[in-house]
Amino acid sequence: MKIIDHNFVPVDTAKKIMESYGYAAAEVEEQEVAEVTEVPEESSKETGSICVYEHDTGVYQLNSEVETMNDSLYISVSEISDADQVALAESDAPSLETVDFEDTSYTLGDIFDTPDGETFVKLTPSK
Repeated sequence: MKIIDHNFVPVDTAKKIMESYGYAAAEVEEQEVAEVTEVPEESSKETGSICVYEHDTGVYQLNSEVETMNDSLYISVSEISDADQVALAESDAPSLETVDFEDTSYTLGDIFDTPDGETFVKLTPSK
């Protein structure tokens, strides 16, 4: 009969409590606690599927950030490394040409770099 789960109280305390109820406390092996390592946010984003846009200047991953600049919509993108491009080519991942946003379909256009180093693709409403 198990009265106390040794994982919730210190081993010495559990032994004393069990012995006070007349049970012989068995020797408990010390359990090692696995070390938890935090996964950086950037690498965790890479584990799921990605949306790819191929442009003359390179291959880009579409991010979820959409901004309005100069009365036009732009979607944030990140350039994909050469090694990742090889992996994408081997996986036959499709390249997007259009995206849907707020019940409207948009064509992905030119690449736009901001002065602070962010990269965006212009979204043009499809006809």
